[in-house]
Amino acid sequence: MYFTNKDHSIIQRKSVKSMKKRFLVQDNGFTVLEVLLAIVIIVIGLFAVLSMVTTVIKGNAHSKRVTTATTMAQDKIEYFKKAGYTNVTGTSRIIIQKPLQ
Repeated sequence: MYFTNKDHSIIQRKSVKSMKKRFLVQDNGFTVLEVLLAIVIIVIGLFAVLSMVTTVIKGNAHSKRVTTATTMAQDKIEYFKKAGYTNVTGTSRIIIQKPLQ
């Protein structure tokens, strides 16, 4: 049995229409590919959020150290201002060693 181009295109159109009907009527849920793609997108988002959280935590720790150092320096400056400049002595000691002979 031989088909002409006209007959073949009619058969193709009917099969495409039946496939469309089947997909429209038999929508039972998500495919495995859709579920895997959704999981991958969620995991990438979670990694981005976790990376940002660790960066923020490190930044907060650094800020705390800087604030502590600044407060200690300000306290020391206030101490020296209260003591008066005539009473301020050096806080470091220079030790001069004799050269080895």
